[in-house]
Amino acid sequence: MRSGSDYEALAIFDFILVSAMQVAFLAKDNAKEILGYDLYSKTERDLFIFDTVTMLFQGTNNKEDTANET
Repeated sequence: MRSGSDYEALAIFDFILVSAMQVAFLAKDNAKEILGYDLYSKTERDLFIFDTVTMLFQGTNNKEDTANET
């Protein structure tokens, strides 16, 4: 992302997302206690994925909005 290209930014987001999913599913026996999601439940699994993606990209949008206000 040092050069600021969209491709590099997306590659980093992809890496972060995949890493978060891997860790969550590897620890799914404890995920309810740690994360608050029961990853054995499809509904909660879908919610976890949606929330994770939303948090990842919403942070980017907030930063861009802040930069545009100046």
